Amino acid sequence: MKILYVGNSGGGFAESKTVVDGMTIGQFAKENVCGSINNVCIRVNDKIVQESDTLSDGDVVTATPLY
Repeated sequence: MKILYVGNSGGGFAESKTVVDGMTIGQFAKENVCGSINNVCIRVNDKIVQESDTLSDGDVVTATPLY
């Protein structure tokens, strides 16, 4: 399934990602978020999520540094 990942560290970027069905936020973050996931706020479709939440096709994931 496809999602859009928007990273907000540094200059920011957005890219389409293909992920497996059932992938959790925690799994996605460990593979795609630079640094510790404890130092970012992760949102899916503008809602703050937990590591155990799963991604769905078409989701927009953002990672914003907490500083």
